[in-house]
Amino acid sequence: MGRSNDQPPMDRLKSLLSYGYAEPPLVFPIVGYHVAYVNNLDFYSYLLDWEKMPLLQYNALKEYGSDFLALAMDLTLEAEALGANVSYHAVPPSISKHVAFTEDHVNSLFEARSKYLELGRFKIILKSVKRLVELNREGRVVCGYVTGPLTLVSNIYGPEVILKSFIKEPGKLDKSLEAATGLQLEYIAALAEAGVDAIAVLEPVAALISPQHYARFLLGRLKAIFKEIERRDLVGILHTCGNAVKLIKNMGETNAHVLSLDHYVDLVEAFNVSGKIVMGNVPTVYFLEGRGKVWAYTIQLLEKTRSFKHIVASGCEIPAYAEPEIVKELSQAVVNWFDRSKHG
Repeated sequence: MGRSNDQPPMDRLKSLLSYGYAEPPLVFPIVGYHVAYVNNLDFYSYLLDWEKMPLLQYNALKEYGSDFLALAMDLTLEAEALGANVSYHAVPPSISKHVAFTEDHVNSLFEARSKYLELGRFKIILKSVKRLVELNREGRVVCGYVTGPLTLVSNIYGPEVILKSFIKEPGKLDKSLEAATGLQLEYIAALAEAGVDAIAVLEPVAALISPQHYARFLLGRLKAIFKEIERRDLVGILHTCGNAVKLIKNMGETNAHVLSLDHYVDLVEAFNVSGKIVMGNVPTVYFLEGRGKVWAYTIQLLEKTRSFKHIVASGCEIPAYAEPEIVKELSQAVVNWFDRSKHG
């Protein structure tokens, strides 16, 4: 990565979308809170510093050979703005207190749409995104993160409450998902205006539901979200970590350009089922288990996919306490494999 004769990453992503290949393969070591940790910053201060976070993310991702730029993968942003409490001492920060799942609060989600981006930390994050776009002088892919509607309502009301509501209160669940989708369309518009190239919709809670419930409650909402992303000429990525094996067909029907998947999923099979570009799969735990594992897994993965419709990436955000030298193994393995494949 980063060699002078390489095409800019955004051009290579366009090639991947059009023809199924990018040379060299695109790589994204997904780091966020790790960058705060290695720079001795507490997570709360990091998320609130619109100048420091984008600069440190840019420097780290460049150092790690990434073709993508992004802020920390913050799943608390939207839920906190809508009433949930966050513990910034957790690793990563997480919801510490949920809101009661009442009709009144669900109705308030619809009412919040007109002022959504005035709430919580949105202004800081959008300012950070704009700064990251300004820093990007090499044509890297700037990716914004949006929490998916199911994960958003789970973060607001609690995952157990929401999972039970599929059976006990489907009408209220439907209503909350509709409201959440409308809110996130506002956020997508703001990210597009800030200048991102791609938007990753983070929907990890989906791994806990059945394909039938996915089709009934979630698929239409995700289609609407990715239709809007497509309308704005952005690349749409659907990220579901955890065991999403049973959901690959559903995920492929969402109109996302790219499916971001965890190590439970065979990427070749995922492509065969969905027809989509696939990314992820490198186990995040390997970044904590000593040198060589990330390298070996990445080489093995590329031998399987031959880089066809494949973006090399960690299965989710890399743990905060990972050693920087191990994080570098991801892009180093890609360079090694590509050089051998071209000259071997």
